[in-house]
Amino acid sequence: MSERYNIILLSIRRAAFIAVVILFPASLFPQSAEGNTAVAGRQNYSEAVYVRTDRDIYIAGERVYMKAWCFNTLTQKPSALSRVAYVSLLDSLNNPVAQEKLQITGSSASGQIMLPDTLRTGIYYLATCTNWMKNFSPELYSYKKISVINPFRDIDRIRIPDQDGKTDTVIFFPESGTFVSGIENTAGFISLDRNKVPVAMQGVITDENDSILCQVYTDNSGYGLLKINPPATGRLYLVTIEGKLFGKSFILPPVSDKGFVISGVKARGQNKDRLIIKTNDGFTSSPREEFNLIYAPLSLAPVIKRINPYGEREIIPDLGSLPAGPALVMITDNDGNRIAERWFSNDKTGPVIFHVLTDKTNYSGREKVKIEIVATDSEGYPVECDLTVSLVKSFALDETGSSSPDEFQIAGFTSLNSAAGSRDINDRLIFFHPEDNLANNYKVIRPVKYLPEPDGHLITGTVMNTRNGEPIRNETMVLSFVGKTSLCRFSKTDDNGCFKFVTTEQGTREVVIQPLSPDIDNYYVELDNPFPDLFSYRSPETFRLDTARLEEINKAIIDMQVKRIYEPYLADTNRNKEFPQSPDFFGEPDNSVSMATFIELTSLKEAIKEIITGVVTVKKGGKTVINSVYRFKNKVYFTNPLIIVDGVPVHNHEKVLGIALDRIEKVDVLNLGYIVSNVYLDGIIDITTIRGNLSEPLFDNTVFRQEFEAFQQLPGFTSPDYSTPEKRLSRIPDFRNTLYW
Repeated sequence: MSERYNIILLSIRRAAFIAVVILFPASLFPQSAEGNTAVAGRQNYSEAVYVRTDRDIYIAGERVYMKAWCFNTLTQKPSALSRVAYVSLLDSLNNPVAQEKLQITGSSASGQIMLPDTLRTGIYYLATCTNWMKNFSPELYSYKKISVINPFRDIDRIRIPDQDGKTDTVIFFPESGTFVSGIENTAGFISLDRNKVPVAMQGVITDENDSILCQVYTDNSGYGLLKINPPATGRLYLVTIEGKLFGKSFILPPVSDKGFVISGVKARGQNKDRLIIKTNDGFTSSPREEFNLIYAPLSLAPVIKRINPYGEREIIPDLGSLPAGPALVMITDNDGNRIAERWFSNDKTGPVIFHVLTDKTNYSGREKVKIEIVATDSEGYPVECDLTVSLVKSFALDETGSSSPDEFQIAGFTSLNSAAGSRDINDRLIFFHPEDNLANNYKVIRPVKYLPEPDGHLITGTVMNTRNGEPIRNETMVLSFVGKTSLCRFSKTDDNGCFKFVTTEQGTREVVIQPLSPDIDNYYVELDNPFPDLFSYRSPETFRLDTARLEEINKAIIDMQVKRIYEPYLADTNRNKEFPQSPDFFGEPDNSVSMATFIELTSLKEAIKEIITGVVTVKKGGKTVINSVYRFKNKVYFTNPLIIVDGVPVHNHEKVLGIALDRIEKVDVLNLGYIVSNVYLDGIIDITTIRGNLSEPLFDNTVFRQEFEAFQQLPGFTSPDYSTPEKRLSRIPDFRNTLYW
């Protein structure tokens, strides 16, 4: 590697999800979700997707390398329900500007997105979901934040505004929604200057008598936490300290003399979270009310416990019996009104410690580096992990801290991951309030509209009659890929004319969809869009460029432009990599004839007569048709086979016979009947042309034929070949911004 690079190793984070079986003991939460106005039923099976990219900051026109994990949110095991991940690059208005389908193998999927060089400078979301996840709120998709810089746009307008250094606004976030007297409360707060830019601040909390109750401060990101046991009467104030003098005064939210405090704390001497619900002395009057403690994990059925604040002043739920991950914790009264609420993350896996070692400390230019990574738990025991590793230039890292080990990829959480003043994820969740669709997702009952994809990509659509607009019902449809391999799929339409095909093909392909019966004409086909129509209502935050990093970013922009010039001259070890080809859907033919091995004949009809065994041409209804023929017990049987040309069924046999023989590469014949997808085919004759692109005019009517993006077909990350001293001394520059992925 060249010493001219300022390279750092991206934080290598654990992406393996340790399997944990979750049980809900009846003694903990005995009440069902029915009967409570705050909770309603939901689908039981829930998936989640987690996405990592090679870096955080990109130049327009570069590639984004990514890896996505799909897992069951209840068990934290790899999901067996979906084999397709749908990735959409969203702009500031949450409109997709690029989309890809990734094939999930095992527990993860890998791929890349090419950033259009026309993108505006700004922050973008990589929104990822499965087809099954579209049955739930789009707030539950994975939203990975990336920043894109377009060097041909004016960068001055996106610089961070100059800070005046003084706090002009303070926003408070009590952990349970309100301050409660007589109990220690934790609250988050954000300090902003007059330009609404976060600014560091120091201050004190005082009461109405100007008595100082505690000191407070923020980090440079303007985020801070305070702990206070507020009195039952009077207002509280935050007073800033500017130098040795008091500055502005900001009033805190009012204090309630009767309420609940929901806290997420670390157990003493342990790296485990505890959820504690406390009540104050306000619960002393009669009649005694009853309340519900509701623990609502994302897209999982909520669990409920009846609580008595008069007899239980401190409640500590058993987190071992609750699902891992984020949940909305609420206290409601009998009418379903929310008294207190906050987000809480139940982390069951514990920390993973990575030890990264290199084979030596100093390297020459373009020398291979050997890296050893050892993962252990907090006690030093080995932990099996599925890792992503990036080696990038330092400009490509988002220094606000978006790569934290407890990062959540829900749209509202992404900005909280940059709250450097918060100590752990439950501290950061104080800044997130449940006032939106995500919080209400647990009480929405949705019918299953989108099917899971356990076997591959599901292609769906409808076929309609062009004469009357009615659906074509209960007819067999065939989907085929144009090419030298026959990859036909068959499906029967339902009462609405809907069809479904499952495919595992890769790359950009041409597809043809048509009825199997030659008697059906005057139809049109509409394919469904497999990508989501809706995404989170939250748009990415405004992009602000740190002017202190402009020089470094300008160098990266120049490097990217030089790289694109010299890229064709760099040795690519994967450039000629061959991808596995799927076999013909019917398997091995009974007879295969290559036209190149025989003398040139005048027509395909003559070739059938002379050299293609098991095939004849006959006259039927004044037309010439192709039949297959075979003998059984001294009898000759003629069948009406399915004729396929370049992977596509063709019903007009006379046009097939009109194909010039010098354009045909081979003919495969399957004489006997063949059953596939509950469809019986009376033999198959598969004709492959030399071009293999279905360029012959073979159809009487217009058929549905269009380009189709299947699974992304990628050779993986590519690097120049520096395996020999001569190649390492090459004068061709290497200006990659991502050196390894």
